[in-house]
Amino acid sequence: MASPLKVFSRRSSELVRVGPALSGLGGTGQWERKELSLVEKHLKGLDMFPYEMPVRVQKSVKGGYLTLLAIGLVVAASFVNLTEFYHSVQGDATKSSKETKNPTPDPEAIPKFGVVVKVDGETFDDPSYFRWNFRQRAIYYSDSDENFPRQKITVPAVPCTVGNEVTFNDQVKGTTQGSCPDLDWSYTKTPGTNELSFPGPTMNGEYSSPKFLYMDANLEPCSYYGDYDESVTCASEEEVAALMQKKVEISMLWLGQLSWEEEPKWRDIFFLSLTPGEWMGVELFFTPVYGDKIDHIFRTSQKQWVQFSRFFTKSRPIIPDDDPYVKLFIREENFSISESLAFFTILDLMESFGAFWTFMGLSLGVFAKVYFNQAKSDLLLEHIFQEHGHKAAQKFFGEPRGEPGEFNWSKERDFVELLMRDREDALKETQEGQREERREQLDEMKAELRKERDQAIADLEAGGRR
Repeated sequence: MASPLKVFSRRSSELVRVGPALSGLGGTGQWERKELSLVEKHLKGLDMFPYEMPVRVQKSVKGGYLTLLAIGLVVAASFVNLTEFYHSVQGDATKSSKETKNPTPDPEAIPKFGVVVKVDGETFDDPSYFRWNFRQRAIYYSDSDENFPRQKITVPAVPCTVGNEVTFNDQVKGTTQGSCPDLDWSYTKTPGTNELSFPGPTMNGEYSSPKFLYMDANLEPCSYYGDYDESVTCASEEEVAALMQKKVEISMLWLGQLSWEEEPKWRDIFFLSLTPGEWMGVELFFTPVYGDKIDHIFRTSQKQWVQFSRFFTKSRPIIPDDDPYVKLFIREENFSISESLAFFTILDLMESFGAFWTFMGLSLGVFAKVYFNQAKSDLLLEHIFQEHGHKAAQKFFGEPRGEPGEFNWSKERDFVELLMRDREDALKETQEGQREERREQLDEMKAELRKERDQAIADLEAGGRR
């Protein structure tokens, strides 16, 4: 038997209001069925937001227990999410990512660093033996163009305190005296030359680049500068040789940070010992880092810093009167790093609430609906229809059901369909009864008319005989 519901779900027509609504958007009024065009039929078929008419709701005690469990889990998850949001407000990032990129063509400032010389464990700073000389270097077009000679510009060395202070037994320790380049130094090029001006110690590129900027730091013997610096009296060769027989150690530290959230502090880079008669070279690479941050209320900010990347050493026999004891090359790494920080935002908080509650609905909710409420509703409604239902329902439940799970009749539309079948059967019976009653009435009227006709004929015949 065709389902009467198809009358109310045809795609070829739709009820539309032709009169004013009596109350609000969904109020009553005058309606008629409108035939839909081909486009309207397809649009109606694409509707993803249909209204499903509720017929009855089945609840259970076990479903209530599962609801309490789901609410408890949601409250616990909400506490965790609120805690995470609180830490986000306090400035703790929840998501951090780093990506390696090509270096930018813009020069980077040399980070603050210091070098320390120790002899037998004690800080040693005596220019009569040696001192540090810092220089800004520039190489153009890999030395291939004589119109662009190398630049070697001295950067003043200044005494500095390196290391991080720590308190031990009421004494402040952890720092030592060293030598640092003057980061406030700047250089203006000579007019009419191909030189560069430097706002400060700078690094950029590599030897194959059009311009290669770096800094070197040289531990120079007194013989390099003693002849023109009248304030210095160089030690004798015997005194220098005696010093070199001791434990001469060199260390380098830099002041910087490894991530956005971290405060800059002094960090060790290398520690090496001098060998008499040997030249030591150390090449150090620093990486530019570009940071982006989005906080808990979607405010964005940028930050840039430089961090130490790597170093390697090389050595060979020293060339007297030509080589320093140690030469450091401070240069830019051949890549950069992009760091992004994301905080737990208000939108993330709302999404976490919704996502966890949806998960509860898809797990505990489905379990309660299928195994408790739907099963109980199936048994209850089947009993009601078997005992009190109309003919169509009684016939449906009286037929063999097949294997368990073969039928899925307990949805609202199936209930409505059964009721509509009963209504249709009852309507047919009523219409048939009405037609039968009208036929009986007509037969009675015909019989009465025949009786009156026969009586009239009899009266006419009797009058004729008289």
